[in-house]
Amino acid sequence: TPQQADIVVSDDATTCHIVALWSRLNWGGNKHSGKRDHDGVCVKNICSSAGVSTSSILATMAHIDGTGYDACLREAVKEHFFYHLKPDEPNSWTHRGNHGTIEMSIHLMGGFNDEDGSSIEITDDVLRTLSALADEFGHLSLNENDGTTRICMTLETCAVSSANDNGSGCPIGRGLAMEVSAGTVFLAEVEDDSNRAMSSSVLTKFPF
Repeated sequence: TPQQADIVVSDDATTCHIVALWSRLNWGGNKHSGKRDHDGVCVKNICSSAGVSTSSILATMAHIDGTGYDACLREAVKEHFFYHLKPDEPNSWTHRGNHGTIEMSIHLMGGFNDEDGSSIEITDDVLRTLSALADEFGHLSLNENDGTTRICMTLETCAVSSANDNGSGCPIGRGLAMEVSAGTVFLAEVEDDSNRAMSSSVLTKFPF
């Protein structure tokens, strides 16, 4: 949450993929203008910041080094889902009278055009898992008496495999960082600062 950290970051990815999740509760009602396909899954998410509090924001970052992490990703999405239902959270869905939409942004980066195809295997596995989770959580209702979908998941960044290759068989981005309050992401590198007396790190920001 913004109260716990300003930035979350992961780096040193080659074939590995970095998944960043950012969610907020928009209780502005008609301020949300997301579009839904015939299955009810949100495919476009444009909304006003009105009715959004920083206390209703949650960010998660995961470093995926292979296939088979579907259960971990599901738990991460589930954590976001239930975070916004916390009865002790003043801006939660419950405290807002069961009104509002949980909006989740997904950012995915990693891999390159490697010869053995490890990157694309991870890409396919993660995207397949995210698609299944969007379908599962996109059909959940936060109220047994209300069939309206209250969660919307949007893949906003997908720089993976050949789309993250510099043309010479090397990844363009190996680190991803997210500003927790705003939900914006950028390429990053973390280095230990040996010149300081206490253990610390230096975060370098790169343009996407």
